[in-house]
Amino acid sequence: MSSKVRNETVTREQEAYRFYMMGLNSKEIAKLLDVSFRTVQGYMSRGKWKEKREPEALKYEALKLYQLGFTYVEITKRLTVSRTTVYNYLKHTRDFKNRENDPRRKGQKKRNKQLKAAKDGI
Repeated sequence: MSSKVRNETVTREQEAYRFYMMGLNSKEIAKLLDVSFRTVQGYMSRGKWKEKREPEALKYEALKLYQLGFTYVEITKRLTVSRTTVYNYLKHTRDFKNRENDPRRKGQKKRNKQLKAAKDGI
């Protein structure tokens, strides 16, 4: 492989990384760079881009909001991420694992029974 081709590849990979950090997915990046999306996915896995994209500050903010009593939906709206992302941010934290003591979960079974009874009664 000549050094010219190698330099173009490095440049293309750097450009792909820049687009990824802007929020584009692999298919969008592939179209912009006129390469296969699998090539872009290869760049992503080699460079561990997903780990670099998720800011730690968002994880801590999600945890702080959760500890303050915010629901997933409220956290989602504040951080402008999906509920799944909020769940993934929280699932590795110690406080989240001890959800049995969470006041938001108390009475949940009772509320579900009441809702079911109300639906059956209608």
